[in-house]
This record gives sequence, structure tokens and C-alpha cells, in this order.
Amino acid sequence: MLPSGSTPTPTGWVRLYPINYRDLATDDHFAKYDIVSVDAKPARQDQRRESWKPIIDTMVREAHLPPWQKRRQLLDPHIEDSMCRLNRQVRDQPNAPSLALIRPARIDDLVVTPGRPWSPSEQRKIDTYVNQFDLLNDRKRTPLEAPRFKATYHYRCDDPQCKGHQQGVLDWELVGVPAQTT
Repeated sequence: MLPSGSTPTPTGWVRLYPINYRDLATDDHFAKYDIVSVDAKPARQDQRRESWKPIIDTMVREAHLPPWQKRRQLLDPHIEDSMCRLNRQVRDQPNAPSLALIRPARIDDLVVTPGRPWSPSEQRKIDTYVNQFDLLNDRKRTPLEAPRFKATYHYRCDDPQCKGHQQGVLDWELVGVPAQTT
């Protein structure tokens, strides 16, 4: 769970950004639950300790984790029971972990609503990216399509004073565009 080539630190979650999946060569595509190795460096624009900038041309797909038993072996050691505690720690200690796998004490709702089109500002950024000239690559860039859905979990963690949490779902398989059929 640590970027290859990085200084060893305690294991845990890392945030890799940016990875422009649509622009990866087909050989570099990876699937959910694939194990990849990639060299990375700390993200300069993001001070959170788990934030790393991947060096995309070093990415190698290593393996795919079969369903749940092997996946759980990697996930279970990193489960937290309190989002409230995680938020307090980040507020009090800037270098505290900001990512976690939270096991809710109670799930109150999953709200799925229709997505919205890109805002004019978002659309300008997408258009700029698509029309940007690249000397090293002559492939046509494809614009990111707006998600079809917005999904939000409503839950309570295991903190006695928890007033509830709402977190968006960033899983493209849930909110994304339908797969192209041939």
C-alpha cells in the first residue's frame, strides 16, 4: 500500500493523484482490486502525508486480488471505527492520517440522485485538456463525461457523540457512464 521507491513508513492508505486513466496506454490499464507498483513522490500541492504524485511511466500491474478473502487480509488491519476520532486527530495534528476505511456503527441511508452536467468552469478545464497539444503523443484525448449519478452514504460511526456523517461515493462503477458496447 506504499508507493514503490518511497521511504518506508508505517503502512496504510495512500492517495495517488493525478492518474489520468483515459490517457493510459491499453497495456497500462488496471482494474479495481489490481495490485500495482508505481514510483511516486510527495504531492507538493497537498500537505496531507498520504498524498503522493505517481510517476505514471513506472506503473506496473502486478496481480489481481481474487474475491474477498485475500482482499480482506489487506483491508482488515486498516479498519477504523470512528470517523469523528479521525476528524479530531486531523484537526489537532496536521500530520495525522486523513484516510481510513471506516466501519460504520449504523448505516442510515444511501442516497442516489441524478448527476448534474459540468459547471462552465469544469467544462472549460475539460475543453482545455482535450485541446492541449502534446508533442510526445498524437492520440486524441477524450473528454471526461459527467457522472450519471451522485451517491451519498449517511451513517453514524462508533463515537458516543457522533451526530452522523455524509460521504460521497467516488466509485465510477456506481456513478459513472455506462460501458460502451460493440
